[in-house]
Amino acid sequence: MRSPWFALAFAGSLVASACGATSSANATPTPTVSRPPEPQVQSFTPSPTSTIDTRPEARPTTPPAAILIDVDGTGTHLRARPVDPVTLADVPGYAPISFEHHYQAAVHPSGGTIAAVMWPGGNGNYGATVHLIDTARWIDRTLDTKIDAYTTALRFDATGAAVYWAQPVTGASTETTTALWKLDVASGSAREVVRLPANLYARDVLTFKGRVAVYAEPGGNVLIDGQRRDAPTVFVVDPASARIVATIPLPVRAGQYQDPAAATADEPWRQIAPGLAWDGPRSRLFVADAESERIFRVDLDAGTIAGPFEPKPRRSLADVLWALLGGTTAQAKMQSSDRQQATVSADGARLYVSGVRSTFAKGQDGKYHEQLVPLDLRVIDTAGMVELARTAAASTALWLAPDGSSLLYGSERWDSTAEGYATRSEWTLHLADGASARERASFPAGGTAWLASFNRDSTIAYVSWTAIVGGTLASATLQAVDLRAGRIAAARDMERHVADLLVVAPR
Repeated sequence: MRSPWFALAFAGSLVASACGATSSANATPTPTVSRPPEPQVQSFTPSPTSTIDTRPEARPTTPPAAILIDVDGTGTHLRARPVDPVTLADVPGYAPISFEHHYQAAVHPSGGTIAAVMWPGGNGNYGATVHLIDTARWIDRTLDTKIDAYTTALRFDATGAAVYWAQPVTGASTETTTALWKLDVASGSAREVVRLPANLYARDVLTFKGRVAVYAEPGGNVLIDGQRRDAPTVFVVDPASARIVATIPLPVRAGQYQDPAAATADEPWRQIAPGLAWDGPRSRLFVADAESERIFRVDLDAGTIAGPFEPKPRRSLADVLWALLGGTTAQAKMQSSDRQQATVSADGARLYVSGVRSTFAKGQDGKYHEQLVPLDLRVIDTAGMVELARTAAASTALWLAPDGSSLLYGSERWDSTAEGYATRSEWTLHLADGASARERASFPAGGTAWLASFNRDSTIAYVSWTAIVGGTLASATLQAVDLRAGRIAAARDMERHVADLLVVAPR
């Protein structure tokens, strides 16, 4: 479970390219001795406040329901401790557990256990350790597995017996290979399950029906006759036999591609990111093409693709504005992009798609300016692949409550008069009806809003943002949004730039 803002707070930490060191791909680690029942507070994990009582005898009788992760007093490491899920106040009786410099984490399907990969520093993805945290007893168990690369998100299987992730493995070849890993929760041992073909970077994994799907994109800018050598691909893996049982190339582009409108050959690239919506219970993946309104439906069981579907195809206002932009693409670090966001309801009945197109064009002043065109937020019936609703666009990911009743997304205002990237302002969090996407409430934010998590009964969403002052990350704010009443139920301003929350209440 990770929030996209985390990459902003720790730039390059989780989306960087593979590190040079070789990971322990062939090792079969065994768990180390568990830490003492009450972890000692290290110098880099001071108590959350000077007044909170961290003695175990001060604990409530009920186990923790929510875990807050923020920056410790040094500003270079993270700490975790329980908070009240309603008020967001610290719960007494718990000394903070270090979450190192940055991390990936997932919560057991039944709650109560956190699996996490933690990296110790910000200069690279070296030296990470794997942890299992019992939140009821507040015990952090450090395993022997070492990771010297970034990882995808961690995913428990449906039973909670195993955790899967993918990570790059660098060998003698100059090409990068990605490996799928499995952690056995009971024994604490981790092993490599299978390796993907070379030169593919895994971006996400999904567990379903005893199998694992891995979405991977081509690495680098390798072109053959102007085309990418590899297509973005979904691999279906059978962990029991450690085999890839299906390879499904997707009929869309993903990654960096040559931009025919580039002004120079120095940086003629455009970043393309299709929207992905996993529908695990029905073994499906919906893919929203970033360069059109096409939708594809992937059957993970059969290994087949249906589509393209173009629900209610028409030339939208966004397309008209896009056609009027003209100009030429900027060079250097001002990279143009096409980005889609997608999510699907828990019952698989509705698909939600939105996105933003960004291009750098030379203005009348002779300088390059970022021009942005938001793409409408569309609600699509997955049975007939028809459009049910269309509304103003989102500039963040789309977050649908587990019961499908509420939809959250962020928006912002762009000012393209500045040279280079457009200036962002007027950040807003929107709460909409899950069926119609009709707005029910909106709340001002101090930065780009990101969802931390929903509570178990879909009545509260925990949202955070980090303010940027003078080009520097400032303080973060965590809010509990009452989805039924359409109001902010609680808010907490942090001292520094990170605020994440993991819901661990038992199901």
